[in-house]
Amino acid sequence: SDFEVTQSAFVNIFSDAFDADFCKGKVLRCAFNEIGNDALDFSTSIISIDQCKMNNVGDKAISAGENATITATNIDVDNANIGFASKDLSILTLENVNIKNSSKGFTAYQKKPEYGAATINLKQHTMKNVKYPFMIEGSSVLNK
Repeated sequence: SDFEVTQSAFVNIFSDAFDADFCKGKVLRCAFNEIGNDALDFSTSIISIDQCKMNNVGDKAISAGENATITATNIDVDNANIGFASKDLSILTLENVNIKNSSKGFTAYQKKPEYGAATINLKQHTMKNVKYPFMIEGSSVLNK
């Protein structure tokens, strides 16, 4: 499906706050607070994300999987297990992203054998108090 989510707050969510597969859409000016698993999780989708804040995320702030194409700009992440993840042939393009007080900043890897390596294109970022800033596995790529 096609979608646009704007000026919305996702608070105290037990698992993924927003999960979309095989979609095309936009997430604009949203807040994600106290999320049990992923704040935004997309597979086989084309998504643009702008001006979002994620706080206290149990797993990934933004997850791109299974050949997804995700563009995210002006993103603030505070206290996540993983800030940004690209998996399984996905391309995650990030500009002006900030991450702090988190375990992992940027991860790219192949998770499923039927897919291939992942890519992160990163432009303008800041990190503060991130234990593992970059975890790029095997033939996956981080372009800075």
